[in-house]
Amino acid sequence: MKKRWKIVAAVVPVVVIVLIVAVFVLRSNQQAGIRMIKSDINLEAGEDAYQSCWAVGSHNFARAENGYYFMADNGKSLMYFDASTKDVIPVCAKPDCKHDDYDCNSYLGKGEYLLFSVYYYNGYVYVLKNNMGNAQLVQISEDGATRKGICDVLPTEDAGSLDVVFHDNKAYIYDHCGNFVDADANKESEVTIKEVDINNGSVRTVYSVTAMNAGFFNARSYGDKLLFLMQMSRDKLGQGDSTIEKLMETQGLYAYDYASGETELIMEGNICDYSIDETNKIIYYFESGKGLYKQSLNNGSKGELIYKAEKDCMKCNMSYDGSYIYLDNTDWAASSTGGKGMSCRVIDTDGNLVNRIDNPWNGYGDIYFGDDRYMFSNFFDYGEDGSGAGTMFWYIPKDEVSTATEWTRLTDKSIHLIDELELRKRSK
Repeated sequence: MKKRWKIVAAVVPVVVIVLIVAVFVLRSNQQAGIRMIKSDINLEAGEDAYQSCWAVGSHNFARAENGYYFMADNGKSLMYFDASTKDVIPVCAKPDCKHDDYDCNSYLGKGEYLLFSVYYYNGYVYVLKNNMGNAQLVQISEDGATRKGICDVLPTEDAGSLDVVFHDNKAYIYDHCGNFVDADANKESEVTIKEVDINNGSVRTVYSVTAMNAGFFNARSYGDKLLFLMQMSRDKLGQGDSTIEKLMETQGLYAYDYASGETELIMEGNICDYSIDETNKIIYYFESGKGLYKQSLNNGSKGELIYKAEKDCMKCNMSYDGSYIYLDNTDWAASSTGGKGMSCRVIDTDGNLVNRIDNPWNGYGDIYFGDDRYMFSNFFDYGEDGSGAGTMFWYIPKDEVSTATEWTRLTDKSIHLIDELELRKRSK
């Protein structure tokens, strides 16, 4: 190597060499290990635009016209947060109702409905119910007075591992755990994305893959496409293998065309999450271990690294709400740093760190990135004596995200999503 540089130096002025090397290093640092398979993607913004801002793997808050629906009290109650008054009320208008039994419109029972799965679409609230081992999509009126089971979709446990995306009166549903949790992890089986017609309850498979240790995740609707990531394990796994998280890699970003029914790979590489600016046709994506990239969808140019991965943020969940990009490292930090540095980073579109909002008590929980009005979260409060006080809900107005230093409690009263005692019961 030294001999080669001496030969070059004898021919080219040193200053030119320095410039060439600098440019090469700069480009090397900026280029992603992601390969754009298809460019000039048509993603016209439409009715689904606001849905794509929200977190995907956990969806306990759902935007309505004037507020947000969410599930509380260990999944027993459907609640409503008024965006103007910031009041939290049960979704029940019955006079003198105690909101604690099946006569109440907001009461969901105990363990009957899947946690972390509340959606709002075209004037109705949608939740998932465990119907004898199958997930049933349930439609609820805005006032909670009527409920209708639309259809059974996929097998499920009582945890919320099913994700739902809505478009054109259809619901697209899949299990983001894929077949990673199958009894025989090294046996090929089919993982699917189902389409449900919410008007007549018909169900069909729109995409599937038969493989070992595979799954779909982070599906979002953008204009005329359903985008999703596919994940597979590099190696075979033994039963109970605790290293499955480290072995999983993303194969790439796929696009299902609603009109044609065709699915194609559009970006290849280890993307842990992504979000799209539909107006300017820009995709922001986080490549595992490298960082946040910005790339035009109208040409095949390489992505530009705008924010490098950090020791406590080698992977993340992310969102873009039209103003800022949000990086939530909670899941990564919980499994890789012992929980240190759990936070949500607020990044501008040039990659500058605008703010870092730490989780309360540096605690584990879920961040629901929200829309242009509010961002929500739930975090576990261990209590002053460490005995465990349950999971509390929090919010930050989006017009304060650039300066906020902490989260605001949703109410003065604790609204428990799931407490430590319940967690222990479910783990037995």
